[in-house]
Amino acid sequence: MSTDSAVSIFIIGLGLGLITALANIIQIYITGLMADRRQTNDWKRQDDVIARADERADVLAERLLESNKQIARSAAKTSGELITRVDEIHTLVNDRLTKALNGQLLALEGQLAVLTEITTPTQSTLLHIGDTQKQIAALREELKVRTAQQGQLDAKRVGGI
Repeated sequence: MSTDSAVSIFIIGLGLGLITALANIIQIYITGLMADRRQTNDWKRQDDVIARADERADVLAERLLESNKQIARSAAKTSGELITRVDEIHTLVNDRLTKALNGQLLALEGQLAVLTEITTPTQSTLLHIGDTQKQIAALREELKVRTAQQGQLDAKRVGGI
């Protein structure tokens, strides 16, 4: 084999080696680009998922806030209605009790009048008259207090307090 053919074979081998090395470098470069593109696409997809989740969270938060506001309005309305009803019931009960106490007072005053009309009262009659007078005084005081309290409640209700 001659030197020229050995040099030619060497040059051809060197060329093939360089082509093979260059092909491997190009393949590695292309593989890297594809990996980068896949990673970029994956990051973009993740960003899109996060953005959609964020939008949905905002919508849900708005719905929850509106729902809470609606519940609060409903509770306030119901509370106002209940307070009005309780006030009405209280007024009716208070009025009826006051009338009953007035009736009891009138009956005791009538009983006292009958007891004092007795010409010769006995010791037990005098004790009964004293007890009746005490009951009448206590009822008058209770009615006075109840009337004052009802007046205060009526003033508050009219004044919107």
